[in-house]
Amino acid sequence: MTDFEKALLELKEGLFDVPEVKTFFSLRDQIQNDPDLMKLDKQKRDAQQEMAKAINDDAQYFVKKQQYLQLEQTYDSHPLIVNYKQVKAEVHALLEQIVDILSTE
Repeated sequence: MTDFEKALLELKEGLFDVPEVKTFFSLRDQIQNDPDLMKLDKQKRDAQQEMAKAINDDAQYFVKKQQYLQLEQTYDSHPLIVNYKQVKAEVHALLEQIVDILSTE
């Protein structure tokens, strides 16, 4: 293993020890295993498909779009999703810092 590979492995291990990264993966797993959220996500995807099918019928499209938007709002306001999006932004900022450091040195 080269020094570069060792440094990358240390970086990876260090990242997985960062509280925000741990929280990110924990929330992701909770979301993927929450039956209510899985059902809501499927309903949202189905509503989106129904909306696409109604593209040529303005009245029907509007109804389907309203249904989709309501499901999306319900999904997006779920506490796990709210927390996940916040932590995801924090992890993204952390990764951007790493990119900045790597690109300047």
